[in-house]
Amino acid sequence: MEQSSLNFEFLREHDELLARIGTLAEASLYSDPSNTLAKSRIFAEKTVDRVYRAFNLPPAFGGTLVDRLNQDSFKSVVPRTVLDKLHTIRIQGNKGAHDVKANTSTAAAILREVFDLARWVYVMFW
Repeated sequence: MEQSSLNFEFLREHDELLARIGTLAEASLYSDPSNTLAKSRIFAEKTVDRVYRAFNLPPAFGGTLVDRLNQDSFKSVVPRTVLDKLHTIRIQGNKGAHDVKANTSTAAAILREVFDLARWVYVMFW
């Protein structure tokens, strides 16, 4: 049975993948906060992909997430507050993905950033 989340369910009708990633990030908050951070980073990556496609932005040299976030064309279409959230999620997500022991409070704070990002995506694209 597919997991669902009241916090990310509003995305499902528009983007099944983002809804699923948000749900997975939320589901592991208490059992595996490192996984929450890693899934949060994936959510950020998929959001950046959506922005690049929607605005037909040129590929970033290097192609990593940080390269893509630092691309002038990307920064010109994304509000500074969203860009800051993306960088915060990226940094903490890297820690989670590379087996740094995460704590629940950090993962919960990042999950709130992901939820804010999800709301921005919803308003921006639907």
